[in-house]
Amino acid sequence: MVKEFFERREFYVPRDLVFDAWTDANHLSGWYLPAGATAQHIELNPVVGGTWSVAWTGADGAGFAETGTLEALTRPERIAWRLRVVGPVAPDCDTGLELRLVDLRGACRIELRHQGLADPSWRDRYAQLWPDRLDALLEYFSVI
Repeated sequence: MVKEFFERREFYVPRDLVFDAWTDANHLSGWYLPAGATAQHIELNPVVGGTWSVAWTGADGAGFAETGTLEALTRPERIAWRLRVVGPVAPDCDTGLELRLVDLRGACRIELRHQGLADPSWRDRYAQLWPDRLDALLEYFSVI
């Protein structure tokens, strides 16, 4: 059984900006939450061992929260988190998320790997969620 999700996407923006979009709360608040969601808080400390905490209320009124710890950070090539999700998306899902950012001479390829998706429904949900969030990131880059 496949316990991970992998997505690759190219963005025609500098790799440093893509890195910042994932490690700066001001950028993150502009694209990370699902459409129609209301942020309760977005906090992150972008250092190895630093925490990640995002909470929101979905358009349907359901609450979601992600917490985690930054396990690796190499600017601007790699970011890795240990994440715990609470809410109906993947209740009590404890997973690893890794981004590799590949420089394409002024553009950037994101290689996103979400591991530890033990329940098949979690993998299916993230297989829908990550392409949607990466689309939102692309849209965010078009307006900043």
